[in-house]
Amino acid sequence: DDEDMISDLAKIMSSSLSKQFCKKESQRHTKFQSLINSGYISEIKLNNYYSLAQKNNFDVETVLLENGFSREQLGKALEINYSLPYQNFNESFQYAHCSIPKGLSRNYLIKWHCVPIQKVGLELKEDSEIILVINNPSNMEVIDNIKKVFKNRKYEFRVGLKIDIEEYISHLMPYAKPGDEKFFEIEETSINSLRTESVSDIVSKMESEKFKESDDLETKEKKERKITNLVKESFPFITDKISGNTWNEYDLESEKEDINLISDDDSTLVRLINKVLTDATDKGASDIHIEPGIGNEPIKIRFRKDGSCFVYQEIPSHYKRSIISRIKIMARLDIAERRFPQDGKIKLKYGPKKIEYRVVTVPTAGGNEDAILRVLASSKPIPLEKMSFSQTNLDLIKKQIKKPYGLILVVGPTGSGKTTTLHSCLGEINKPDIKIWTAEDPIEITQKGLRQVQVQKNINFDFSDAMKTFLRGDPDVIMVGEMRDQKTCSIGLEASLTGHLVLSTLHTNSAPETIVRLVDLGMNPLNFADALLLIVAQRLARTLCKECKEDYHPSQNEFDTLTKEYGEEEFKGLKIKYNKNLMLKKSVGCSNCNNTGYAGRIGLHELLYGSDEMKRMIMDNCKVEGIRKQAKIDGMTTLKQDGIVKIFKGECDLRSVLAVSTV
Repeated sequence: DDEDMISDLAKIMSSSLSKQFCKKESQRHTKFQSLINSGYISEIKLNNYYSLAQKNNFDVETVLLENGFSREQLGKALEINYSLPYQNFNESFQYAHCSIPKGLSRNYLIKWHCVPIQKVGLELKEDSEIILVINNPSNMEVIDNIKKVFKNRKYEFRVGLKIDIEEYISHLMPYAKPGDEKFFEIEETSINSLRTESVSDIVSKMESEKFKESDDLETKEKKERKITNLVKESFPFITDKISGNTWNEYDLESEKEDINLISDDDSTLVRLINKVLTDATDKGASDIHIEPGIGNEPIKIRFRKDGSCFVYQEIPSHYKRSIISRIKIMARLDIAERRFPQDGKIKLKYGPKKIEYRVVTVPTAGGNEDAILRVLASSKPIPLEKMSFSQTNLDLIKKQIKKPYGLILVVGPTGSGKTTTLHSCLGEINKPDIKIWTAEDPIEITQKGLRQVQVQKNINFDFSDAMKTFLRGDPDVIMVGEMRDQKTCSIGLEASLTGHLVLSTLHTNSAPETIVRLVDLGMNPLNFADALLLIVAQRLARTLCKECKEDYHPSQNEFDTLTKEYGEEEFKGLKIKYNKNLMLKKSVGCSNCNNTGYAGRIGLHELLYGSDEMKRMIMDNCKVEGIRKQAKIDGMTTLKQDGIVKIFKGECDLRSVLAVSTV
């Protein structure tokens, strides 16, 4: 035992001294030393990034990319360090996948960050040259293995960033040929394999791995603590040199805490987050809410579907820091910043779908951070005829969007389908003889013929900047994603008064309130009145499940309630009478709708038309009630009234209508 103890002691002393020497050497020279030589960063700052990467168990390349360095800058540094050409990700290259020898499985490529590629369209023959891209050419074990694999082929080495190599690997399957299945064997972390794996299974595996690591760690710590005490008693001067300061209980506890942190690079954790994202898409959720509990309370993950939230999964509390960090890495956010809210985006290719998640992180009680992800699956515009407009509203909106100039606004809360409605309007007028510019954040729907621009907050290119640019770009129609400030509203209003049709959205509760809101934002009532063509207020109400909804005969009291909610005088115009043949639809519940009775949503609309009398009232600064009264005279049906009409059509019920409208 004493001999083993002395042997272990010698190993620790040797390892510690070696680490100190290597640390000093790495500070003098790293693979990104040329960034210092070129003046891009100071040596102190680079060392800080290395420390941050080590502390959070991240790769330093990831940290540098997240802090403003471009791939070209880092690639050039690798090129100088390894004296090999830098190969960035380029879609003109594909996998050199023809008759790849055994020994280079996909798992191997991912683990060691290397990949064989060739130009797209070239046939890989026995004598054709392969480009081998590798992140760490100094790893002789990997280099020797690759040389053995390709000993009968021509090849050349190039250096690449890990993110470049991972992107090449993610594009592997589209270029596969029959017979390449062995080379393309997909590991467990593949997104496609997640379809057959439940979140509970992944969490259980994480827990079992954690307990195993904890047991191994406890045994190791007991042995190390015994050796440490011996070192402290026998060689105090060496202890100081090894650690840089005297070891104490605080340092040991701190080290222990770091060791016990769940690694953010853990493959099971990555698989868990991927599963949450893909399940949200499969279940048709619009939002994902990741809500860590206070103290030891579990992490609650909730999905929002059809406007309502439900608990999707609960995960043990010790993963909360790791899960939020993983989300931040995917969204390219600052993992070290936990005091301020941050927002970013995650792009995911899921089978044939390209999905974008808009991410917001918010500091919450107990030193936690919540993450909210909005699911933005790329989609096509819906024809106006399929947008559930009443015939009167459909005719009015088609008439107004064909005007040569003016202002059209779609209003409502977040997630009420405003952008979808705007794109449906643009789809109606999208013709070769009309030039249409759009500024969006993000671009959720793409249409051929539109010139669509993504605003970039990180470079201070916002909606108002895009509008100024569009006015110099010879537009006929301009669509602005949102009029969120006085500057954007002012430019939009000016454009609508100078021969352009302007469409945009605004966050207000109803069409009449929109007018007051714009005046409050500083819009001149005289100019605004001249420009106004149409305001469309919109909500999404839950629809009855088509698979299980049933007919029923309403009672007289229920009919009277619907009449009262609609407005007794106005209800007479519908010409609906109560009799024994009157039938409505009710929710029942089935497996298709998870026994809720509801599946999907339908639009409720109110359209305020810029009539001559309405424009006069705007100029006179009339109050909301006066504007609403005049709008009804002009033919407007309110959100609630539009919903009640859809109740009689059997599409929804009063409960779902009242959940989204009060007037």
